[in-house]
Amino acid sequence: MRRELELKFKERWPDWFRHLYSDPRTSCLYLGFTHGDGWFDLVWQLCEQIEPIVLAEPGPEPFEVYQVKEKFGGLPFYNNHPSERIEQLCTEAAVRSFHVCEICGGPGSAGRCGQHRATRIVLGKFWDRIY
Repeated sequence: MRRELELKFKERWPDWFRHLYSDPRTSCLYLGFTHGDGWFDLVWQLCEQIEPIVLAEPGPEPFEVYQVKEKFGGLPFYNNHPSERIEQLCTEAAVRSFHVCEICGGPGSAGRCGQHRATRIVLGKFWDRIY
């Protein structure tokens, strides 16, 4: 994701994304969000859904996002909160990500990335442009 979009998360939820672009020994977020811009809305909506849970059910440590990335065509959202509801929301977002283009956010379908040999969700019209 472009840096300008990633920084919107850090501006809105500074404590959650405090390790964005930090020391790699601290967090995997030193790489930023390792997926395309098309999933911006999906991740933003997930954070908005998680926020009231974090406020109502604080965990043993302050809520923190460890990593947000594309993996096997889906969107894992790694965090430190023990809530089953947050885990369920993250799973639901991951399932939705299989139907959203990682590049533009439109409806997508599973495709195979020949360059990286990892599954990606990309609209057909973007396939040639990217790979």
